[in-house]
Amino acid sequence: MAGNVLAHGGDTSLIGSNQYELKDSVGKYFIQEFIILMGQEEEGWNKYKWHNYDTFGIETKLTFLKRYDQNLFLGCGIYCGN
Repeated sequence: MAGNVLAHGGDTSLIGSNQYELKDSVGKYFIQEFIILMGQEEEGWNKYKWHNYDTFGIETKLTFLKRYDQNLFLGCGIYCGN
């Protein structure tokens, strides 16, 4: 697991990119946290601050992660509002 994007429902331009160094709006390296969590657990949750494309604001996003093998996991998130 290296932070490479294989699919993205919100922004297909990210497919093929590496997001390992991506930070949220408060400086949290949430992709790195995803990778650490998926190295330890088969599934789990992560919370971070992200731009909501519908409201155009920064909101708390809660993402569920599921590991499928040692090199692949899937994440699906929902905005929680502020």
